[in-house]
Amino acid sequence: MNSLAVVIPYYKLKFFQHTLESLATQNNKSFTVYIGNDGSPENPIDTISIYNNRLSIKYAYFKNNLGNISLVEHWRRCIAMVNEEKYLMILGDDDVLEPDCIQEFYNIVDLIERENIHVVRYATRVIDASGISIRDIHYNTQYENSLTFFIKKLCGKARSSLSEYIFLSEKVKLSFVELPLAWYADDLLYLKASNFGVIYSINESKVNVRASLLSISGNKSLNKEKNIASNLFFYYLLTRYEDQFHIKERNLLFNKLEKSVINDKTNLELFFNLFRVYTKYGEFRRLIPFIKKAFKSIRF
Repeated sequence: MNSLAVVIPYYKLKFFQHTLESLATQNNKSFTVYIGNDGSPENPIDTISIYNNRLSIKYAYFKNNLGNISLVEHWRRCIAMVNEEKYLMILGDDDVLEPDCIQEFYNIVDLIERENIHVVRYATRVIDASGISIRDIHYNTQYENSLTFFIKKLCGKARSSLSEYIFLSEKVKLSFVELPLAWYADDLLYLKASNFGVIYSINESKVNVRASLLSISGNKSLNKEKNIASNLFFYYLLTRYEDQFHIKERNLLFNKLEKSVINDKTNLELFFNLFRVYTKYGEFRRLIPFIKKAFKSIRF
């Protein structure tokens, strides 16, 4: 039996064949593809049928569209399709693997098992709708603490996306947290699945992550929901994992939480989350400077 499951939460057809083609051209096909259709109006069956003889594919159509309500719940039901594969990748339906990605994973699987590492990631290249690279290739430190990486990402010194990770399957099922649009859910996943520990990076092969107006990250009309997710995410970290952060890191999380409130000053629940965190940490000294920043942001 294969040790790796490639899980694709499907909804968009436009780039889907490129994704499947990148799997079909892997030089190591020791993986099973699990495709969960989130009640999409774009039927992928004809596209999938092209690859039935080239890939081991398990397909499920879910009539009720969960992604519109909870993308994380759709991920969960897709992952529930997985049989006994020890590792899994959650691959976007528009992202593309280089031909040696799977082989490079198997090249290091014995090493990560000896060292008890639960999360692996690839180098990445951001591509546009035409498949053309639009940013420099992003390489990672081979052994890197997940929290160290996360802080770098918050400071704009690194980037990542869900498709570039491979997780120990049993860790994934315990690491999901509900967030609107699953915004920041990928960050929380690699933090929790690694136990805030080490991520091993494969730089010899790349995942091509597509940036387009069809993606959540590229859709500015969703900014309000993303902001709510940001508030919930930083609130979750500050209330559940306070022991993981030093003072400097904690201040960065406070700043991010405060910014989410300023971005949507009419949403009182966002402010209440901030106030609860102030109370938890006894940080009422931040309240007056926060109010001043919020007032300055008002456009008269």
